[in-house]
Amino acid sequence: MKFLIGKMGFGCEIRLVAKERDATIEIYPADSKENNGTHLFTIEHLIGDPLGKNCDTSIDISRISSVELSRCDLTDLPEYFKKLNLKYLGLSRNKLSKVPVCLYSGLNYLESLDLSNNQIQNFDMEPACLPYLKKVILDFNKFDVAPKWFLTFRCTNMEEFSYSHNKAKHYNFMKNSFNMNLLKLKKLVLVNSCLIDPDFKLLKCFRQLQHLDISNQRISLNTPSTHCNRFEDLDDLFVKPKWKELNVLKLNNLSISIFPEGVAWIESLQELYIFDNCISWLPDDIQYLVNLKILNVSTNELISLPKVMPSMQNLTALQVSNNSIDFAPDFSSMSNLKTLDLYNNCLSSVSFNVDTVSFVDVEGNYCDTMELENYSLYEQKKKALRREYSSMEERSDGPKEQRENLDEYDEYYEKNKCMSDFYEFYEQSGKASSDCGEQSVAFDENENWDLPPKIRKSHSDIDSDDDKWQGEEDKPGKRHSSRTKEKVKVYVSDDDWMFIDCDESCYGC
Repeated sequence: MKFLIGKMGFGCEIRLVAKERDATIEIYPADSKENNGTHLFTIEHLIGDPLGKNCDTSIDISRISSVELSRCDLTDLPEYFKKLNLKYLGLSRNKLSKVPVCLYSGLNYLESLDLSNNQIQNFDMEPACLPYLKKVILDFNKFDVAPKWFLTFRCTNMEEFSYSHNKAKHYNFMKNSFNMNLLKLKKLVLVNSCLIDPDFKLLKCFRQLQHLDISNQRISLNTPSTHCNRFEDLDDLFVKPKWKELNVLKLNNLSISIFPEGVAWIESLQELYIFDNCISWLPDDIQYLVNLKILNVSTNELISLPKVMPSMQNLTALQVSNNSIDFAPDFSSMSNLKTLDLYNNCLSSVSFNVDTVSFVDVEGNYCDTMELENYSLYEQKKKALRREYSSMEERSDGPKEQRENLDEYDEYYEKNKCMSDFYEFYEQSGKASSDCGEQSVAFDENENWDLPPKIRKSHSDIDSDDDKWQGEEDKPGKRHSSRTKEKVKVYVSDDDWMFIDCDESCYGC
């Protein structure tokens, strides 16, 4: 049976909808419109002591296997809960400051526990259900140290462990652990959990690991990341790991500048997320990820994509938005490619098969998508991508301007103005910053600039119509500074001066 409770606290009236004996038990708020076979209870009546005393006798409370109490403002759970034969208990987004006592004294067969988004500081005592526990989510609490019972000999059935956005003074589980080959851990999520290079020894030892996430995550744009994972040599993580079935790897926001070389040799990898880093290129060795289906390298500093990428025929999703890519291979031959996200790059052309892809976005490049052969179909699939990934940043349409900052001087020149007026405009605008103490830049005519060759401005007294001199003539005896030739000084060498008054003793004579 399944026991579901909505957004309510203890003491709230609920309505129990009784259906067939083997069907799900559903719980609705008292003001719900559901009215078939309902009975009013309070939560205390439903789980009070004795358990189920006031409930409909046709309902076997012992068959309840799942309880969801998220967002109920709970500060604790009554000890009566230990009498339930639960396999799942959800207590996320409450106000718990400690682990409920019923987890230590009962709930012996619990397999999945969600205590995320609470204020719990310590979980060192082993829960009674530890031998059966398969999934534990402890994200967003106030831990200083991860639970000490993790990876002990009584925790052999653990398959998923999530300890993100918590502090961790150390992860020294190896010294107290038994044969690590007996562990069944398949999913490990340690986002923002204070990981450092020495912890690689722990991360590499899980033979059956399928999902590894050691990323950093920004909670919001205005909130800085806390408890960040900081690695000095990430390549060491991929030196002789024991993973045999790793399918998903997430390395987001780790300030990676060079693509980790060892990643390309994890043949089992199917999903690789390495976005929000500083990677400038992808190696050709990435083609050896023959089973890769999803590649997300968005928000990096990529300038091109490997030419060998079309050989990755199993790739179904390629997300490389917000880079500086000016070259991309022809994606038309990739028949399995369903998602192609090239938004906000520097591509002047892009080739793909709009009929085979399901989601595509190539806006924000130098190419104009309106020139695509099937533009209307592209528009539909672009909107589909933006709906599918609704959490992405707000995107705009249209090509990127070839010159984002329009050159005012070229614009002025294109209006067919006189060249002398053009340079007068240039010089005046160049002197505009002289008040701030900046020096104007002098251009050399011999340099190969994009600007046209400079034309010297003629004398202001010359009439452009007849080129006749209309100024005053120089009178005899009057010196004109502009026509006076500078007198060249001639240097005369006198070699005898160096021997005058010379002391002969200086030369050892």
